[in-house]
Amino acid sequence: MQVDDGRHACCYYDDDAQRDVVVGQFLADGVARHQRLLYLSDGTAPEVVARLLDARGIDSAALLRSGGLAVEPAATAYLAGGTFDPDDVKDLVRVRVHDALAAGYAGLRVTAEMGWATRGAPGTERLDEYERDVNALFDEGSLVGLCQYDRRVFDSAAVALACHHEVCGSAGFVASRRNGTMRVAGEVDFNDSDVLAACIAAGDLDVDLADVAFVDIAAVRALVSAARRLPAGAALVLRNVPPVVERLLALTGWGATPQLRAEVRLAR
Repeated sequence: MQVDDGRHACCYYDDDAQRDVVVGQFLADGVARHQRLLYLSDGTAPEVVARLLDARGIDSAALLRSGGLAVEPAATAYLAGGTFDPDDVKDLVRVRVHDALAAGYAGLRVTAEMGWATRGAPGTERLDEYERDVNALFDEGSLVGLCQYDRRVFDSAAVALACHHEVCGSAGFVASRRNGTMRVAGEVDFNDSDVLAACIAAGDLDVDLADVAFVDIAAVRALVSAARRLPAGAALVLRNVPPVVERLLALTGWGATPQLRAEVRLAR
């Protein structure tokens, strides 16, 4: 997944190998754009982060020496004084963006492991609120973010995931919000169904499926269930519906759901 400037993205994964593919590319893209890199670690050693860059032909040691890369404990940023305060974190981010620009970088690219939020520290119940509100900091275009959600420690992070501009799943699933439409790409299966439902609950009522390569019945059921929970007069619009989804909607009778409108993709 490529994350553009001014975007707040997240990835969720089931093992380190899945994480490394997404995070390594995210960091390498920042180097190519002359952005300062900040890695907020919840246990990953600095040398592991360095290897993600070295494997892509980037001299991580030189970046660390120059200040182009910093690896810091996530708790230092998120749990100052032992409490999670969204406003304090947002103030810290503003300072770090300012410092990056003042040092001559094109902006700040930060990725954070979010496992710290699972240990019951005071204020962590406000994580969903923070993930929604922090989006405003990205509007000026000098900040790029990637939050990392490890499903081995998060029982459910669907709501927090749905607060981001971009969501990257563990099996190729990608959802991207732009101009009021959520574009879904890649493979969508039962592992992603809770995220799909949460995105719709968060207000994504226009879903473009043009770039979907695979979808299973669990994911379609999640779309239909989310549509049925909409208030009277609202509708979930599915655009560019691929043939497999059209068949599933017809066979199950779900296509007759009043709050669902499916626009079938025309054959080329």
